[in-house]
Parts: sequence; C-alpha cells; structure tokens
Amino acid sequence: MSPAQKQLYFRAVKTAMQAQGWTSVADCRAALAAFDSGQSPMWESPAFDKIRVDVLETAALRSEEQRRELTPEDLRHAVTEVALGRNVSSKKFTNADLDKILTLLRLLADPTNLKNIMAFEAGGAAGERKRHVHVITRARESYWQRIARDKFGHTDLDRLTLAELRQLSLTIRTRLKNKDENRQSEAETRTPGDPASSFNLQPSSLPPQTPELAAA
Repeated sequence: MSPAQKQLYFRAVKTAMQAQGWTSVADCRAALAAFDSGQSPMWESPAFDKIRVDVLETAALRSEEQRRELTPEDLRHAVTEVALGRNVSSKKFTNADLDKILTLLRLLADPTNLKNIMAFEAGGAAGERKRHVHVITRARESYWQRIARDKFGHTDLDRLTLAELRQLSLTIRTRLKNKDENRQSEAETRTPGDPASSFNLQPSSLPPQTPELAAA
C-alpha cells in the first residue's frame, strides 16, 4: 500500500472498531460473551448479521488457536479474512484487496448507510470503478473523451461497464506513459556543450577565414 492508502485503511479500521465497540480487550471479551449467549446486537438485515457473525467467529478462532484472549487485532485480521476469503498482511494488499476490505469496514462502521450497503452488495466493484474514473479524468478532458468515443461510441463514464473502464484506464495510462518517456528521451539527447554545439553549428557550416584572420 502507498502511505495514503495505509492511512485510509487504518482510519477505516479505527472507525469500524469504535462503531462496533471492539476497541479494547475488555470490549472484545464483552462482545464475544454477548455473541456466545445469543445477545449480540443484530442489524436490520439477516445477510449483514451473518457478516458480523463471520467476523466474530473468525476472530475468536484466531485467538483460540493462539490460546489467548480475543483482541482488536484479531478482529482486524478477521475482517481481512472475511472480506478476501484468506488472511493477508496489510503490507501485501493489492488495490482490489483494499477495495473489498474498506467496503466491509465501512459497512461495520455504519450498516444503515445506503451507500455502504450498495458498495458492499457490489462486492468492492464501486471502489475499483472510482479508481479507474480518477485515472481517466486526470487526462485532458478532450483527450480521454476522444479515446472513449473511438472505443465505445460515447463519453458517459457511468454507462461503461467495469471491464470497459479498465480498458479505457489502461489505454490512457499507457499512452501518457509513452508520451512522458518520449519527452524524457528527447531531453537526454540534447547534451550541453560549447556555443557552437548549442546552436548545432558544425565547423563546415562556419564562414571561411579571411587571409588576414588566418595570418593572425
């Protein structure tokens, strides 16, 4: 992850943990006891209740395997495992991994927010779309619109499928990268030298010396 992504991730973790009351070992012990006794707070949707249960069960199993009490760190790792289907260090998150994890963390932070619900139901695709749109619109508007029109017949990014956004984003990144490399290559071929080389003058292009100057 980039430094900005790392900050975004741990900020989302903190918000979700505070919302769920999972901020200390004592909090986690109370949450686990409530869960075991069937008194854990429930959400409006059974599907989302199951997600919360999955996180708690995964975290509890992790702590039991290590023969210690449940901690907020167990719950953080459990969110990753539930979101991705595997446990991965945050240092090795791909952009797609981070999208899915942030989607679950935001749902845990506010399960009544319609935007969070829709993003969760989309399976992290909303975050990927947002990234591609950001890349595309960083280019000059007339430039990316011309490419979009040539490829898809219109310039409405909302109408493009995720696969089409990926294709457009990759095309723009590749073309802009090639332009930057060409500019850098041209700059490197201009080597500084004496005034004659700076003006691209060769000895044969200079006027012939007069006899007086030659004698001097």
